[in-house]
Amino acid sequence: MNIKFKWVADDLAIANTSFYFYKKLVDAQRQGFRMEFRKSQEFWGYTFRAHLQTTLFYLCRVYDTYRDRDRRKDQDAFHLLRLVEEIDESMLSDEERIQRQADLKFLQKENMAKKKFPDPRVAKLRKWRNNFLSHSNEELVLSGLNAFLKQSPFTPEEIQQLIDQGFSIIERWALQCGARLPITKLAQEREDYLFVLESLRLGLRQQK
Repeated sequence: MNIKFKWVADDLAIANTSFYFYKKLVDAQRQGFRMEFRKSQEFWGYTFRAHLQTTLFYLCRVYDTYRDRDRRKDQDAFHLLRLVEEIDESMLSDEERIQRQADLKFLQKENMAKKKFPDPRVAKLRKWRNNFLSHSNEELVLSGLNAFLKQSPFTPEEIQQLIDQGFSIIERWALQCGARLPITKLAQEREDYLFVLESLRLGLRQQK
């Protein structure tokens, strides 16, 4: 399972790094680099959006629930829920079995008839995926995005919590998946965004 484990871990790392860039750029815009952002507002607006959408896109893959039981197992979707489902419970201690059930409950697919519900933040992410990120829900189109965001707000804190919880789950089952710790969570050169901003600052100073 090591290859599949790494795939989910890499998706989480990409989400975490993109969100890191998003938050750092937001902070830079509010603080020391206001002029640099003001000079290229359209570009930076799309850059902010791209990093946030990339974050959510990869989180949707990690927290997916899709299964096609008619397909071959190696052709079906793989995600964090399936990773935990495939842990061999017979190899676990009693405490680990309890934790596995807690993780499955956190990740489970919603089933109103059986009164099965995932964590509210996971449910919200999937709602965003189904209504906005992967599809344009007709009701959303007609009522407007602001109405949807007001009904289902997604805060930066909740997004980071989903990333952190995802890492907690895969780290917990790394040994059973044949993976080694530590798991890479952020890109190595994550501070290079400062080089871009400082280069812009130097360029603006030279123009004066």
